[in-house]
Amino acid sequence: MDNITFYKFVEINNLDELKETILDFCIKNEIKGKILIAKEGISGYCSGNEKGTKDFKDFMHNIEQFKDLWFKHNKTEKENSKKMLVKIRNEIITFKQDYDITKTGKYLKPEELDKLYE
Repeated sequence: MDNITFYKFVEINNLDELKETILDFCIKNEIKGKILIAKEGISGYCSGNEKGTKDFKDFMHNIEQFKDLWFKHNKTEKENSKKMLVKIRNEIITFKQDYDITKTGKYLKPEELDKLYE
């Protein structure tokens, strides 16, 4: 069994449509877990067989906002959830304050980050 986790802060305007699209894909491909979506982004975990999670990653990468979505993998003996849930929330991470997701830091390549550490 392959478990994956992921999140990304990105502006999402089509929450209802995205929810249904992701849920339909997951149900058809026997993916189980929990995914939260909000206007600020996406966060989730899910599990399935190796082909199912690979297909899920490919599916997500074909959605414009998630073409660079990064996934963390774990192998396990059992699924991390008994069913699939996709929920729309006000926030994927509760900050309890106003913020602007368009204000970000400068993206660094791994090599650039290594230089900063040195």
